[in-house]
Amino acid sequence: MNELIFNWLFSLTHQSAWLDSLTVFVAQDLIWFWVIILLALAIIFFRRAKTLETVLFSASAAIISWSVSRLLKILLASRRPFVDLPAGSTLLTSGSGNNAFPSSHATFLFALAAAVYFYNRPLGVISLLIAVAVSLARVATGLHWPIDIAGGFFLALLLTFLLRYLVLKYVRSRNFR
Repeated sequence: MNELIFNWLFSLTHQSAWLDSLTVFVAQDLIWFWVIILLALAIIFFRRAKTLETVLFSASAAIISWSVSRLLKILLASRRPFVDLPAGSTLLTSGSGNNAFPSSHATFLFALAAAVYFYNRPLGVISLLIAVAVSLARVATGLHWPIDIAGGFFLALLLTFLLRYLVLKYVRSRNFR
């Protein structure tokens, strides 16, 4: 199933130069544009009482999840697709390190989306759609296998819900705002 999904997404590349360029942009750069947009929104609405809590919780969830995914990459060696495919056949051939599982981009973005969703559902849904788009693009460009994305998704949800539980139990219950 992993290879079947990969092959289908990968087959969508090299059909159109502009679509390939868009796919590379989504795979590499959209994450940074989205983080900047979220920060800008936080600054604009900073006077709202929940904004600081939302920013701190979302940033904590995303950074903790990303850190754990980086640790798991060290412990769980898995090759990236571009390593096994013919040279020049993938749109991208470099990732942060050689290990692919779990996808740190997917972990970061899905954690961010879940965290934002707790405080602002419409913005959380948009964040989720961006996480899905980036994840699919990272598979299509040859940087990840679908299982890497699924691992990042489940890791992000697990850690974000655990952090949410801890915040509700220990921080909010003691009125540490």
